[in-house]
Amino acid sequence: MKAFASSFVLTSLLFSAAASAQTPSTFGSQGFSKKLACPTCEEPGQHPPTPERPRFVQIPSAVTAARRVSKRAAYVAETLALAAREFRRNRIRFEDGLGYVGESDEPLEADAFYTAVEQPDLAASYRHRKTFQRLTAATAGVLAAAGVGFLFVGLTSGAQCQPGNCQTPIMPVIGGALIVLGAGAGVGASFIEPHPVDSQERKQLTTQHNAALRRKLGLDE
Repeated sequence: MKAFASSFVLTSLLFSAAASAQTPSTFGSQGFSKKLACPTCEEPGQHPPTPERPRFVQIPSAVTAARRVSKRAAYVAETLALAAREFRRNRIRFEDGLGYVGESDEPLEADAFYTAVEQPDLAASYRHRKTFQRLTAATAGVLAAAGVGFLFVGLTSGAQCQPGNCQTPIMPVIGGALIVLGAGAGVGASFIEPHPVDSQERKQLTTQHNAALRRKLGLDE
């Protein structure tokens, strides 16, 4: 009876060992390797999460940076060259009371000079003064011509004398007076100054215009 009990216990132990060998355990060789492959997985068959790729900041190489600097320098040089050409084409030079514009030193009339240096008030004043000077000179010429005509008629007609009444011709007197008035008007016209400012101030306006043009074109930066 004891021998039968011992054999039954031994058989039960062998059967349990065989069953445990067929069923994989978490701590078996396969389950243990899966556990090592994915420490965060709760079950052996679960796949590990895909790791996020690191983000890299692209740093330009020295060659690329040098090319950018070279292009920037070429652009700046071209811009300055165009600005210098524009300045030479529009700059004004003042000498001997006259203004000259551009590389060819084209002379400017007084009206055009004041307009070029951006002084429209002075340009309008010059036109008014010049018009008054011309009208005065024209009046002087008309008076002188009329005086010569009266004088010629008076001298050629002679004195008109009647018995007991001899009158001196009035025509020569009128002619002489007109000639004197015409001469005076001509002298007055020559003293009229059409320029509203003197030569020194016009030269200063030229300097200010050129400086403002350089600042506008970015040549003083």
